[in-house]
Amino acid sequence: MADTGEQYEASASALGYLFQFAKALHICIEQWMSGDMDWSVAVEAADDIEIHRGPDTRLIQLKQRAEGVRMTDLTKS
Repeated sequence: MADTGEQYEASASALGYLFQFAKALHICIEQWMSGDMDWSVAVEAADDIEIHRGPDTRLIQLKQRAEGVRMTDLTKS
């Protein structure tokens, strides 16, 4: 069986990780601009992005998909 390598193609996943870091950086800039210094941001910790402000924790899950791709667990036969 010839393997074309397409099943291991990961550019969509790479774009998703880049989007996570871009979103996390945006959140950091917003927090810094607010003047509040009691915060931290983590990527790929408990969820895609984890924000700590004082005693509060907020988890953010991001979804990105290529055009025409459906997010489902339904497989075609």
